[in-house]
Amino acid sequence: MRVLITGAGGFIGRACVAGFAAAGWQVRAVSRQPAPARPGVERVLLTDPGRTDWTALLHGVDCVLHLAGVAHRPAASLAEYEEINVRLTGALARAAVASGVGHFVYLSSVAVHGRDRGDIDETMPLCPGDTNGRSKALAEAALREIARDTPMHWTVVRPPLVYGSDAPGNFRRLVVLVRRGIPLPLAAATAPRSYIGIDNLLSALLCIVDNPKAAEKTFLVSDNDDLCTADLIRAMARGVGRPARLWWLPAGLLSLGASLLGRSGDAERIFGRLQIDTRAIRQELGWAPPIPAHEGIARAMADSADGLN
Repeated sequence: MRVLITGAGGFIGRACVAGFAAAGWQVRAVSRQPAPARPGVERVLLTDPGRTDWTALLHGVDCVLHLAGVAHRPAASLAEYEEINVRLTGALARAAVASGVGHFVYLSSVAVHGRDRGDIDETMPLCPGDTNGRSKALAEAALREIARDTPMHWTVVRPPLVYGSDAPGNFRRLVVLVRRGIPLPLAAATAPRSYIGIDNLLSALLCIVDNPKAAEKTFLVSDNDDLCTADLIRAMARGVGRPARLWWLPAGLLSLGASLLGRSGDAERIFGRLQIDTRAIRQELGWAPPIPAHEGIARAMADSADGLN
């Protein structure tokens, strides 16, 4: 079986290329960054995704795993979100239908459900609160419409924050701060939040691409072991044998400061509640996260040492 993976040079993409190749898939890895050769992996380097002949790249492909996208990039314009997250997804889906691809798996985001919410499941109406969430919701809708009345099946996967040793963004910033032992005023960040480790996300994707019960389904995925931000930091500190240097400052005061600095979204991701109900994928596909959250966080911290020293 051959899978085409877009966004293969990113944090999630690199893990999926390695994981799918190890699982016996023939991988066509499409990215905008060069990467080392790997047995069972055909590398394709893109210079202009908007002008790519996707039909040629999809020849002989059984499944598309579409990971490429823009997320939480402050400098990105609305046009860039729409071009990459919506139009590129639509163009790839249309080419996949024309090429006879059997299954299209789209990695969306829990951001389509908005921020600061609890008990989120697949039946809830979408209410994206930012450009990223809106563009992901539009891309999901485009995929469903394009695949409608065609032989191509689709599956949408909505993860929360994905952590791992090479994770970018907020998790990497926390890794640096915890490893350096910098005191953090986040003891009041006690609202539970769902996360997913990169190994657990890979496990879910491997389950989905090869399971006919995943066709025409949307799944929310997580570690199924929610942690507040303060406990996440404590688990990270344990992973490197350091004390968690947390001190208390009112959450409202910190949120106000973040708002004045134009970083209200970061404050919501630290202090807000965001809990995912994963019963759908567990009951319908029999999937369960193989690695407990605390073990996954410890792995991420241990494996990040070389990259940060």
